[in-house]
Amino acid sequence: MIPGDFSRRLRQGLDAEVQSLLDGSFANTAIVALNYVDAVTAGFTARVQEAALATRGIRLQPAVRVDARVRYNFGLSALFLLSSLGLGLLIGVIGENLQQALLLSFFTIIPVMVISGVLMPVESMPTPIQYLSLLSPLRHYMEIGLGIFLKGVGLDVLWRPAASMTAIGLAVLGFGLVRFRRQLA
Repeated sequence: MIPGDFSRRLRQGLDAEVQSLLDGSFANTAIVALNYVDAVTAGFTARVQEAALATRGIRLQPAVRVDARVRYNFGLSALFLLSSLGLGLLIGVIGENLQQALLLSFFTIIPVMVISGVLMPVESMPTPIQYLSLLSPLRHYMEIGLGIFLKGVGLDVLWRPAASMTAIGLAVLGFGLVRFRRQLA
């Protein structure tokens, strides 16, 4: 609620109060809403203070400047999809019916996820499994995702996992296409 004397108090340089009433029935939603209210209030307060100082000829430079950069993962997700589609195609052509394909996918996808580092760090796995995990496109995709989102690195650092993922994807997709063509013939 914004009181009727809000603008007048601001013009006079006095504190102006607003009231926000939030329904706490859904605590998470209320906290998110409260954070939005706080952000809007802080932004408005900063603009009012800047305007008040500008009337006195004082111009403030921000103490902290946000330089936002949005990074997208650099078509590398498409390479992972290539590997995933290739694996799906290969499982589909190896299985003779739907039930076999479902069982094959279960016994393929779960181990690929386990050795990729999704469920536990690759470094904590036995050495032979660590080497086997290099055949998992998901391991390379995880490395790419962590590099992009957490470290902010580019293709100059991520070219090895990208190349590995591409090679695995092309091999699996190629083998799946060969098997598919044989079934069509």
